[in-house]
Amino acid sequence: MKTITYKNFTLEVDFNRTKEVYDNIQFSNLPSCNCSGCRNFLANKESIFHKEFINLLNQLGIDDYKKYSEIYHIYRLEIGKHLYGGWFHFKGRILENGHELKETEPIEINEGFKFFFRKDASLSFFDKEEYSELVQLEILAHSDWVLEKEIELD
Repeated sequence: MKTITYKNFTLEVDFNRTKEVYDNIQFSNLPSCNCSGCRNFLANKESIFHKEFINLLNQLGIDDYKKYSEIYHIYRLEIGKHLYGGWFHFKGRILENGHELKETEPIEINEGFKFFFRKDASLSFFDKEEYSELVQLEILAHSDWVLEKEIELD
């Protein structure tokens, strides 16, 4: 197990197993969905993920921010942006002051990107037998609409 300190959390990570799983992923689930919301996210993903978050993923054994388990469009925000949710997984635990947590409060990196940790295994790339040992790293991100305006979602 590898121990990572991030903000006021300690993450115990099975780095080797997480890296093994992500090294074997050749794609993300997103390209298989052809809805406007997913296509917009895919077209704009380079500007969505913050460098600090990408560095955290790498420390956890997740080699590419494009290997998310799920990304979904939530709704158009009043500020002219769109809100997306999604998640990644790693094998390990979240600790705060020595106690294991089931979920954390959202951690804001900037006004348009925040994330939180929680014990979950929704749509995971890991083996089913490992689901109880997984932490889901969920994102909430703002994105501009970069596709044609006439197909913009409300």
